[in-house]
Amino acid sequence: MISSVKQHLQNSSAWPQMKEKFAKVFLTKTRDEWAAIFEGKDACAFPILSIEEAIANKHNVARGTFVKNGSTYEAAAAPKLSRTPASGGRPLPMPGNHTAEILKELGFTQLQVDSILSSKNVVSKPGKAKL
Repeated sequence: MISSVKQHLQNSSAWPQMKEKFAKVFLTKTRDEWAAIFEGKDACAFPILSIEEAIANKHNVARGTFVKNGSTYEAAAAPKLSRTPASGGRPLPMPGNHTAEILKELGFTQLQVDSILSSKNVVSKPGKAKL
């Protein structure tokens, strides 16, 4: 099959057929079976993970790809710099914490902001996140 693939790579008119062939072959195994087959191989192949799987993935854990921020995880700073490492994340704002500030930044007057907030068409919660 490899020689067939190489021949067809040069012929773009054969690509739809090759796409169909690949789809049929990939459907013969589960995602995890394919991941095991490609493990340790010099191939650009990696399964699409759920966020929970990505956080628990041994490679991501070893590299510190995700950091815990309160009750959730977020992507760690990248790139990782040895002389100026990034500090931890800030607490995540709650929906509505910055509605008035954003409306003002967008050019709304205080009177318009008050009207928008009182209409209950936007989420607004008083107070600010502790940044």
